[in-house]
Amino acid sequence: MGKPPNDSSNKVNPIDVILIGDRSNSHTPPFLLTYEFFNKNFHNCLIDSGASSNIKLRKIYSKLNVSPKNSIVHIVKNDRTKVEVLGEMNSVTIGLSSNRKVYQVIDILVADIPKFYGLILSRDWFEKLHGYFSINCSHIWLPYNGKPNLIRMDQENNFKHTVTEFECENEPVAFNNNIIGNYSIESFLGNFNAQKSPF
Repeated sequence: MGKPPNDSSNKVNPIDVILIGDRSNSHTPPFLLTYEFFNKNFHNCLIDSGASSNIKLRKIYSKLNVSPKNSIVHIVKNDRTKVEVLGEMNSVTIGLSSNRKVYQVIDILVADIPKFYGLILSRDWFEKLHGYFSINCSHIWLPYNGKPNLIRMDQENNFKHTVTEFECENEPVAFNNNIIGNYSIESFLGNFNAQKSPF
């Protein structure tokens, strides 16, 4: 009980999952930011309202001189396939590259996610900012010193090389409306019995 039907005829073609521009009606690109942590710039940080954990790409982690702790968290995608989790990093300080006033301390899982992203930022990450998206999803307003709407975070228009040194130039490698916008991953706590709705 509680498992979705396993009907392969309803599965999405992998090409449709990767490209959204001309293959869908969506004209809203994914919201990307650049953050600083571990003394480097991490580009292509995706705000994903479908993600329950902050997740870093395994290949990017391998470039850092840090060791994640073992993790008991399991991650599944929407189709219930497992995502390999290599470990977790706790209490990592990240700062927005475009505005040094914006920084947070977050926990990050290291996992096997698409290579496009430097970091997937979860809905909990966003809630802790106490800000809100503009109605067209082009920017975020954040409070500062208790006053609303003082810091504006704009989305970046292009995918870039994912990791750079602080003073290095970077260059676009793709327009961000060509790549999937929500990876939709969830920390998985097990199967639950289906219950009849009271409504």
